[in-house]
Order: sequence, then structure tokens, then C-alpha cells
Amino acid sequence: MKKLLRIAVVLCLAMALGITAFAAPSNTNGSEGGPGVGTVLDNNGNEVATTISEPSVTPSVADAAATIKATNSGVKAENLTVAWVRDIKANIPAGGSVTITFEVPGATADDTVYVLHFENSAWVTVAKCKGNAISAEFTSLSPVALVMEKGEPTVAPKPGDESPKTGEEPVLLAATAVVLLAGAVAVVALKKKEEM
Repeated sequence: MKKLLRIAVVLCLAMALGITAFAAPSNTNGSEGGPGVGTVLDNNGNEVATTISEPSVTPSVADAAATIKATNSGVKAENLTVAWVRDIKANIPAGGSVTITFEVPGATADDTVYVLHFENSAWVTVAKCKGNAISAEFTSLSPVALVMEKGEPTVAPKPGDESPKTGEEPVLLAATAVVLLAGAVAVVALKKKEEM
């Protein structure tokens, strides 16, 4: 009976080596694999209740480029991506503002993210930030868009520096672990048999 139990444990452990790990999902306020809203704070640093819904207006890349070029010359439409658009509603105090933190998983430290807001029937640039955790201040809300401009890496990756995808394990390592585990169980079983 003990021998069968040991074999069952070994088989379970061997099968567990093949299970793929999955990364945690991104912020639920974002689109799949896209950005999301982190915190929304008023002038006093208090968190403000916020409603996020599908966008009532979405800028085209050409619209976003024209808006961004008005304050940032040299931006090219072909380098831009409209990464995220949502209608955001929050209770902004009269004469006050809110600061919204956005999480942009697709952005790197070298990427520029422009925060656009739709007001008076036109898109305006609210902020220009770098990286994947950015903040922007708003005195009014509703449609908000994040437009990403891919940056040039400051340090080129060396061959072999790429990180493996989550869940990818070398087959040789897994096979070696199974063989070592089976060998250890066999040694323990033989010693128990000799003691009897």
C-alpha cells in the first residue's frame, strides 16, 4: 500500500511540472491587456468615487496626432497608438481638481504617454508623461484618452537577455527533476525494504 502511495505521489509531482503558470490579470478598469485607472484623488489627497464606462467619443490616430502636435512639435502620427479611451466621471469639488493615476502595462520607461481629454467638442492635451505609471490633473471629466508614443530603448537588449514567457520552462530541466525525484523515491523504498 505504501509503495502505491509513493508511486501516486511521484506521478502527481511529475504531472505538476507541466502545469503552466499564468500572469495575473491587469486592472479591471482597463481593457484586456490595456491600461487602467489606479487612484483618483482630490486636492486634499482624499480618494474620490469614480465611475468608468465605455467611451462616448474616441479619437482617431490622426485626431490625436493633430491635438498633440499643437503643443508638442515633431510628433508623427505613425508613431502614435490610441492605447485606451474611457468616459470617467467623478465628483470634482467646485473650483478644485482631481489627480488620476493611470497604469499603462504596455508602456515602458522609454515610451511617452499623452493624456487627452474631450472638452468643448474638441480633444485637448492634459499631460505628457513617461513610463507605465502616469498621473494627470483634471478640472473636468468625461472622455479621457491615453495615446502612446513608442520610445527608443536607452540600452539595447543583448542577445539572450530576453525574459522567458510566464509558464515556459525548459523541457530538460523538467525531465531532470522527474528523474531525480523518481530516483530519490526508489532509494528510500530500497532502504525501507532492507530494514525489513
